[in-house]
Amino acid sequence: MPQHLKGQQQISFTRTFVASVCDSTSSQSNSVIGEISSFTYSQQNMRDYMAKYVVATNQPFLYDEDPILEWYVQNSVQPTFMRVPRNTLKTDIFRIYN
Repeated sequence: MPQHLKGQQQISFTRTFVASVCDSTSSQSNSVIGEISSFTYSQQNMRDYMAKYVVATNQPFLYDEDPILEWYVQNSVQPTFMRVPRNTLKTDIFRIYN
């Protein structure tokens, strides 16, 4: 059972998590033209997905404060990525799941 959501069953959480990820993909800031798509980065979307990832994989709240993770994401995925402080991550998790 994820340590961040004590009291909920793992199966129920996993189903909810997968459903929320699948449902939210249609609301992302993407526009599709035929086979070509564009992506607009959103810090808020990143925070929401990071919170869901931390809970789903039972990571510590400090996970997102890792400077190597920030370096990796900035250099390989999104140059404007900024780390989320652990207290903000905790607040995001409780906002999403309560």
